[in-house]
Amino acid sequence: MFTNHLKRLLPLCLSVLLWLVSAPAVNAADITSVSGKVTDELDEPVIGAVIRELNTQNTTITNIDGEFNMKLVSKKPVLEITYLGYTTVKIPVDKAKLNVVMRPQANDLEEVVVVAYGQQKKVTVTGSVASVGSAEIKKSSEPNLTAALAGKLPGLTTIQKSAAPGEDDATMFLRGVATTNGKSPLILVDGIPRTSMSDIDPNEVATISVLKDASSTAVFGVRGANGVILITTKRGEEGKVNVHGQVQYSMQKFASWPKSRPSYEFADLV
Repeated sequence: MFTNHLKRLLPLCLSVLLWLVSAPAVNAADITSVSGKVTDELDEPVIGAVIRELNTQNTTITNIDGEFNMKLVSKKPVLEITYLGYTTVKIPVDKAKLNVVMRPQANDLEEVVVVAYGQQKKVTVTGSVASVGSAEIKKSSEPNLTAALAGKLPGLTTIQKSAAPGEDDATMFLRGVATTNGKSPLILVDGIPRTSMSDIDPNEVATISVLKDASSTAVFGVRGANGVILITTKRGEEGKVNVHGQVQYSMQKFASWPKSRPSYEFADLV
């Protein structure tokens, strides 16, 4: 009796086996969209995390529940998830549903920042100091250093009135656009005062620190009344010579181009 049952089940088992063998394998190229949720180490949703598909301009952000949904444009997509204060996560997309856990950057307090004279650990600085490194600066395609700092330092306001070559220098304010007498902050490059930093190559910059409040700018006297920007350039290091090549380009265009009226209609409207 057992043998009869086995004979009946054998064709069914063979059919299932053949289906499994002939079934197409699912790979990343078959996935055209991906969704998921981004949480922190406490399983709380991360709101506003930036999800970018590497080597493309395809980006999105997480909603109030930490969830995201985006269409993919590359054949072998890799997602990069970034959020301020958390370690960047890179995940190859091998399934349509992803759950990402982000970890805080534990070394923020050990970061060394440049202050008025010398350097200090970030945790020991009592004044209002913001800093940015060369890796973050070089992410911008702006050739002008003042324009490249836009949005990267809290408290720094930049206004770029023109994008013409040679006239793309941005006006900087550390106390808002109502700064006393409209003065720009004091700029020091390796301790030497400069009237502008638009002619500094962003690739030569090691760190930029911004001193904003009275306790951190007191040693500069009245010249530091509008804030101080400290720029430290790179130094030579022992070891092998490293040569890096980089090519960047950017394009700008008007969001809309108004249509002008003929002279007769213009006069009639006036």
